[in-house]
Amino acid sequence: MKRTLIAGLFALSASVACAAPDVSNVVMTQGADRRVTVTYDLAGEDAIVTLSVETNGVPLAEGEVANLSGDVNKVIAVGAGKTIVWEATRSWPNHKVDNARARVTAWSKRAPPRYVVFDMTRGMAATAANPWPMTFYTSAETVPGGITNRRYKTTHLILRRVDPTDDLGFVMGSHSSEAGYNSTFEMRHNVRITKPYYLGVYEFTEGQRNLLNGDAVSTGSAYPATGMRWQLLHGTCYTWPYDASVDTASATQAKFLINLRNYSGGFLFDLPTDAQWEYACRAGTTGAFNDGTEFLESTATDSRLDELGLYKGNLGDRTGPAEVGSFKPNAWGFYDMHGNVREWVFDRRGPMTNADAVDPYKSNATQQSWNRIVRGGSWGDEARYCRSGSRALSFYTNYNATENGLTEERRPFVGFRIAAQVEVP
Repeated sequence: MKRTLIAGLFALSASVACAAPDVSNVVMTQGADRRVTVTYDLAGEDAIVTLSVETNGVPLAEGEVANLSGDVNKVIAVGAGKTIVWEATRSWPNHKVDNARARVTAWSKRAPPRYVVFDMTRGMAATAANPWPMTFYTSAETVPGGITNRRYKTTHLILRRVDPTDDLGFVMGSHSSEAGYNSTFEMRHNVRITKPYYLGVYEFTEGQRNLLNGDAVSTGSAYPATGMRWQLLHGTCYTWPYDASVDTASATQAKFLINLRNYSGGFLFDLPTDAQWEYACRAGTTGAFNDGTEFLESTATDSRLDELGLYKGNLGDRTGPAEVGSFKPNAWGFYDMHGNVREWVFDRRGPMTNADAVDPYKSNATQQSWNRIVRGGSWGDEARYCRSGSRALSFYTNYNATENGLTEERRPFVGFRIAAQVEVP
């Protein structure tokens, strides 16, 4: 739920019926330096507050209402006299803001805005009481510097909200005519996803991992973080999202998700489920690739895939993955869902049937079943293994406390992408 209140410049307030959350008493003023100040009251419950502006009845482009500070784009505690400052001369230069109106929107923490960004630069110095700063943005256009800015690949973690499917769900699995189709693991069936979730716009990178591990060396690397075993990411928790209270792995084994949760102030991070990953990868498509390609040109190569991700067919002289975001995103703004590195998901690998499913995931009850799924293909794979529906062989065989079945030669091909429960702590 979100509540919006509009106020006109210099003339200026209104009220709405009490609700949770509730914005009231919005006032918008402008100083001689053209700096715009918006004040408001927030009641009902703590909420995420965003600002938009319209002038002469026409909304400004979202990217023009930038350079904001104060009580905006973050979780705001209830109270009166909240203040937002808009540096209009920086983001909307050479324009007057006469007759402008401000729209102050309070988003419930159970239904937050489209994008969330975590500033990881504090690294391991963050605590539950003083976590990484967390900011929210309503669209890609409102993200400071643009989503492709290098900061979101190295020192900041950006995630996009994925909304639930409609009642019809989406088609998971592959068409039987696709090159590389596996009838055991790719049978088409309808899946409904009933809860929204956040998913990383990019694969998790070396720079982000270095900050999480307290390593000040090469923190600027935008290459995907590879070589981390599933258990080191997830411990022995078999529920989604990750719950540290039921993780019996050692602190070293489960350090990754525990640290993410602690440093972010309790945000429930995890690996995406198999269905969540494919739903986000497809972004409304049903064929081999998320650009709308239905069938491959050949099992090994495809000219359409050349623009979507790094794989064996366009590898050239490379001997490893590309920097994240080097290829075209899908329609929902996710990068590298085809190729670059394979990505761990939460689920244990098993046969797929044609039965409809709702919020599915396959767990396991013992440590003897570490056959987890990797999705998306890698820089060393042929085109057939990079398809939206390809569910590659996982690299776990039998449980081993030291190696867990992931051999040294496989590690450079496997990375991961972060997911999170959408409700804000």
